[in-house]
Amino acid sequence: MMKILAPVNAPEEVIPVVLAGADEIYCGITPPDWAGDFSNVAGMNRREWSSANLRDLSALRETVKAAHAREVRVFLALNGLYTQGQYPLLKRLIGPLIETKVDAFIVADPGLLMLLKKEQPDAEIHISTGATVFNSEAVRFFQETGAKRIVLPRHLQPEEMAEIISRCPEMEFEVFILNSGCRNIDGFCT
Repeated sequence: MMKILAPVNAPEEVIPVVLAGADEIYCGITPPDWAGDFSNVAGMNRREWSSANLRDLSALRETVKAAHAREVRVFLALNGLYTQGQYPLLKRLIGPLIETKVDAFIVADPGLLMLLKKEQPDAEIHISTGATVFNSEAVRFFQETGAKRIVLPRHLQPEEMAEIISRCPEMEFEVFILNSGCRNIDGFCT
């Protein structure tokens, strides 16, 4: 089954994106305390702050409410690779982020994956392209941690993707068809 997953930057974008055909949406968040402590290179979702990021928890709650009213799922991208200095704030934000009722978390950092599973054992986890899942053994590793979906790195060739998918038929997979044109290997940039 194919679904269209599209990003949003603001709650007002939910309805137009859904009407345009999105089956699922994703977004990041840049809460004021994160923006105040870290540069936009160290965003919570590896994107510059104006790209697919909501301004605060209130905007995230509005986005989830608007999407759920249209039976569209919302995935929150927390797919940075976090430093020791970022973890205290990240830990404080996890509870409020879980309370927004997003449908899944997109993660790359194994430490965050473990933290989310500890705080919310039933949380749906999608493994970001930033986790650099290059082979079926990596898929199995993340599957054992409870991940439901793997976003394959965009530089893999279609035949490489097909082989990984054929070896792990019980896992959901996602691939990018359109992206920013970045030539770096996901997970090894910035």
